[in-house]
Amino acid sequence: MKKGFLAKQEFFIKSLDEKEIGTVYNHDLTGPVTGLKSWFVFSFQGSTDSVQLSMSDVKQFNSGLLVDYAECIGKVIAKYKILENGTINVAGVKAFKQDYAKDYGVEYAAVVEKEKTCATHKNDPALSISEEPVIVSLRNIDTSGKLATMYYDVKQKETAIGVIVVRGHIKSVSEEDAEYDYSSGMMNLNLKGGGPMYYEFNKADGCFIANYNPEEKILFTWKDGLNTKSTDLKKFNKEKINSRLAYLQAIANFLVQKRYL
Repeated sequence: MKKGFLAKQEFFIKSLDEKEIGTVYNHDLTGPVTGLKSWFVFSFQGSTDSVQLSMSDVKQFNSGLLVDYAECIGKVIAKYKILENGTINVAGVKAFKQDYAKDYGVEYAAVVEKEKTCATHKNDPALSISEEPVIVSLRNIDTSGKLATMYYDVKQKETAIGVIVVRGHIKSVSEEDAEYDYSSGMMNLNLKGGGPMYYEFNKADGCFIANYNPEEKILFTWKDGLNTKSTDLKKFNKEKINSRLAYLQAIANFLVQKRYL
């Protein structure tokens, strides 16, 4: 396995006799709101399937906190038995594709275009009523291979004021406490291999307002560029924070009372 010295990250996968049998290279798009978005494309000789991994996916194939791309590639090949006796196992590539079927290039391009539109409304006033109770409820869960996306509605009475999108490994759907609990330290990552999920907070029209990094336990609000710690967010729910829903409720209350949402 060799890495090319190029502006973009590119890896050449070679057999023991130095024959190139695959490549892994990255793509980047930069949105005006959420910034740099990177994804990696895996291609193997003899297979028509290419597989895309997001940066979050790549981390699932790493044992340390820092990303080691060579380790990721090696673990992918070993897990799916992609290389057998020096040749590509097409069935292994198909299994890899089945688990990671998303087209991040298409998804991220759509996100960036949406962000460009939303950027023109960055300073629009909040439409919620700060005195009204906020209700957060799970709408549905979508799965694609090993990935899960959860959608939560944010309402005041019957009026939709926002949508929360929660993304991560499918194992993490039931492993909630890594996202808000400090009992295992700041970097409470390794539960059953899924890791914590990432939260994105949007207005009802889909425009981004904030995201939550569960590794650092910090909420970033785009409008003013501020970071708010988990300990401060929890104060906005009088109930005990013992579930993802309770924590999302606290953050939604914070966003409404601080007039972000």
